[in-house]
Amino acid sequence: MRSPVFILLCLLLVPALTGFKRPALSQHTQIELVSETDSLAPGSTAWLALRMKMDPGWHTYWINPGEFGETTKVTWDRLPAGVEAGPFRWPAPHIYEQAGIINYVFESEVFLLFPVTLGKDFKGQSLTLNGHVTWLECDENECVPGRGTVTLTLPVKPGQPSPGKWASAFEKTRQTWPQDLSAQWSVNAHTAETGFVLTLTPHGDANPTPEDVYFFSREPVTAPAQPQVFQPSGNGTFTLEVVRSEYAPDDIKTLRGVLHSQNGWLAEGGPTAMRVDAELGTEPPAASSGTQTPLAVLLGFAFTGGLILNLMPCVFPVLGLKIMGFVKQGGESQGRIFAHGLVYTLGVLLSFWALAAVLLVLRAGGEQLGWGFQLQSTGFVLGMTVVLLAFALNMSGVFEVGMSAVGVGSNLTARSGLSGSFFSGVLATLVATPCAAPFLAPALGAALALPPVQSVLLFTVIGLGLSFPYLFFSIVPKLAKILPRPGAWMDTFKKWLAFLLYATVAYLVWILAGLVEAERFLNLLFALVGVALACWLYGHYGAFARKGRSLGIAGALIVLVASLGVGFYSPPKDLVWQTWSPELVKKLRTDKRIIYVDFTARWCATCQVNKRVVFTSEEVLEAMKEDNVALLKADWTAQDPAITAALASFGKSAVPFNIIYSPHLDKPLELPSLLTPGIVLDALDRATGHEQDDD
Repeated sequence: MRSPVFILLCLLLVPALTGFKRPALSQHTQIELVSETDSLAPGSTAWLALRMKMDPGWHTYWINPGEFGETTKVTWDRLPAGVEAGPFRWPAPHIYEQAGIINYVFESEVFLLFPVTLGKDFKGQSLTLNGHVTWLECDENECVPGRGTVTLTLPVKPGQPSPGKWASAFEKTRQTWPQDLSAQWSVNAHTAETGFVLTLTPHGDANPTPEDVYFFSREPVTAPAQPQVFQPSGNGTFTLEVVRSEYAPDDIKTLRGVLHSQNGWLAEGGPTAMRVDAELGTEPPAASSGTQTPLAVLLGFAFTGGLILNLMPCVFPVLGLKIMGFVKQGGESQGRIFAHGLVYTLGVLLSFWALAAVLLVLRAGGEQLGWGFQLQSTGFVLGMTVVLLAFALNMSGVFEVGMSAVGVGSNLTARSGLSGSFFSGVLATLVATPCAAPFLAPALGAALALPPVQSVLLFTVIGLGLSFPYLFFSIVPKLAKILPRPGAWMDTFKKWLAFLLYATVAYLVWILAGLVEAERFLNLLFALVGVALACWLYGHYGAFARKGRSLGIAGALIVLVASLGVGFYSPPKDLVWQTWSPELVKKLRTDKRIIYVDFTARWCATCQVNKRVVFTSEEVLEAMKEDNVALLKADWTAQDPAITAALASFGKSAVPFNIIYSPHLDKPLELPSLLTPGIVLDALDRATGHEQDDD
């Protein structure tokens, strides 16, 4: 928080720097007074709101603006007798960081709701509210004090008012209010050497692994630019360390504000903003007793959840193949079958222990991670997708890796087939990560928060639950007698299981779509097609005793490596594209920016080629950044009347179409349909005036 003197000087200087004129004070923010209902009723409370709509790139401030800024305020003209207008209910803000300064802001649009109460004896036929609003609006370059007057007249009549046209916006805004979650979370606060420590204790259906937690203090008593450290405390609770502001008063009695969790505060997600009003103590709270789930209960949840994991589409095909292995191993000794069960269980447990070790090491380093954290990695998800796609194609008969269907790892078997069981256990653990069976949520949450020994114990029990069906069959092999005898049904069953893996592949592809941008996602899809082609080449030409075996294997390997290269290649991300709109073009032209507009569509093959040819060029990327070019994407994938009209204004009815606006040119510069880096660089030279300078 900057000093009051600093803020006052900034606010006094802004008018001088921006050409202060009264009409320009609200040039970037529209304000109006709106109502949730179409009328008011005597003896009732209604909700009204100050609606603030900011231009793209501009923002206004929360009740605590952060290090710099001014909150929005309203002063009402004298209200009639029997009428009361309450204070604003503030939605949770966003963090806005610039040059190391952290502010708490609203962008695009915000509704500041407030209650209006009419007494039972109110006799008027209508109520008119007149308010005088002041605020500060800023973008990355400047700040402008805003001031305006809002007026709203509503009829007053008995009965239940009907919802007005803004009712849905009011309801949506309420979902962004900080919620009272005292039934799920206890929040205590105490002072520390450098500031404050918030201790969070979960109860009931609380989210066991909150992520990216941040505290927005309602009063300016914390230092926004200083890091906040959130970590599990080892006894089922969490702590958040917050640095005290140098301008905070000495007599702070409570910490009030908003705790934000990126993945919500409840087990099913739920609200991301939790209201905090914690009395400030001088000592940490005593460890709670009786509020945590007993370890024995968590172990039961862990085993049951691991057991149910076997029925998930990700894992069931692996278990199905292992059970089919019993049918084929019917003639083996009991000791041999038991060895398979133990080795499969060992593969599962070692995989879970490895996963637990990674989690514990990262947690010790301050990372906030949850179950399935590896699924946040594009490389890991793509690797899993490739493995499961190949596994599914193998089960569908596209190619064979060895003659045994007992496990995907059977090709690694040198002698007895035990390594096949081991790698099947490893695979079962890997493919289980996208699934979260019932009863796993509390166990996994505790495993990620408990001390290391108890955490590893819970992971071990989950692994035992996952491996239990196969281990049980290996201990009691007589149960295999209830299974059908070997026959053609096994091949049919295996191919049926393949479709469960195809469903899992589809799910992982959906995850990839959320991890990467559209252009790279297309590369990933082509890479998967290439992997399927490589599997077919291997199966068709590389089978034993077929002519051209070496050539087929070599071709499959080349296609596989090329496909993986396409999939794992990550293009440069130096350029930031904004969504095209006529209003944004007008604003940027007013600001005398050079604007590059790409009218494109996903179904346009030429558009995709242009992107790969032009925007992977280092020269083009450097020129765009050097000239501060604003990049706008007009995506015509779905029908858009505004884009259609814009194309028609240039006499175009198809994409691709690329144009450059420049303050140095009288009219937009149209580029040809097929682009090269040289064409774009020449156009940028003309747009920046460099070409004239060279002449």
